[in-house]
Amino acid sequence: MTTRDAWDPGQYDRFAAERRQPFVDLLALCRPVPGGTIVDLGCGPGGLTVELHRALGAAHTTGIDLSAAMLAEARERWEEEYGDPARLLRPEEPRKRQHQRRSD
Repeated sequence: MTTRDAWDPGQYDRFAAERRQPFVDLLALCRPVPGGTIVDLGCGPGGLTVELHRALGAAHTTGIDLSAAMLAEARERWEEEYGDPARLLRPEEPRKRQHQRRSD
């Protein structure tokens, strides 16, 4: 069963300033952990994911979002910034991989 992806990265970015302020407030409470791991649930189009990775000095960052369109945009932004593919997942992807491993 396929569901239509109603999330539009362009529309989402029109309200970037409003979305950014809570991010800035939460980031102010975090201490950098160089070499750490970040998991960004609901990473959207990835702009704040890239910024979070940089600000906290993470070695590994995983972005998770339900929207394939948002993840596609996040991948582009990540590759522009870092030149390599990011670990960006839809929630059902890890389960599919686990199931495939069990049946091998």
